[in-house]
Amino acid sequence: MKTAVFSAAAALVVLASWMASAQQAPGVRALVDARLFDGTGAPPIEPATILIRDGRVAAAGRADAVVVPAGAERISLRGKTVIPGLVNAHGHVNDAARDLATYAYLTDVIVAESARGEGIGSWMVEAILAHPDLQGLRRVALYTRDARALYERYGFTTDRPASVYMELRPR
Repeated sequence: MKTAVFSAAAALVVLASWMASAQQAPGVRALVDARLFDGTGAPPIEPATILIRDGRVAAAGRADAVVVPAGAERISLRGKTVIPGLVNAHGHVNDAARDLATYAYLTDVIVAESARGEGIGSWMVEAILAHPDLQGLRRVALYTRDARALYERYGFTTDRPASVYMELRPR
């Protein structure tokens, strides 16, 4: 379950960080010369290219396997490492069949302040909540300091208005 979620979120951490220094423009951008951990347990991909089309990851892989269209903006990530977003990075499991089937902890989606409003956080939450391995849960919990409105759009609530704790209880 974790591996699939990690793979789905690959490259989003670096996407948010590079958007902090450049406004997103329509079109295609290629993050090149990166070291990419894809979350599958395989060795890192190096050099890797991550292709961003209209603000979404369109392809990621070995530099010689990802076709970068002519005219795409190339952004060098030489010397940098890209990892997947980490979901349920800390969890206690006593009975895997029961514990992993009823409860999930979502590590707060973090998007660089200058990149907020571009839909990245919404896309990440939608992808995580739609993942087949996360269906049928009784509760998804998280802590957030400043993204309460984002999570409320997806049904997360809290009974403590001043709290940073929120949860989703699918019916």
